[in-house]
Amino acid sequence: MTVTTTAVHENGVLRPVRPLALTDGEVVQVTVSPPPPRPSDAEIVAS
Repeated sequence: MTVTTTAVHENGVLRPVRPLALTDGEVVQVTVSPPPPRPSDAEIVAS
């Protein structure tokens, strides 16, 4: 199962913003990348 989710870095720990379907102690591989850029207010109004 591959899941892409958003997480927040707090005090050295990545905390997912939504619960994940993982069991306690389950080992996973994590790839960290910045979120895609958000459109500016002008871009939103123009569309």
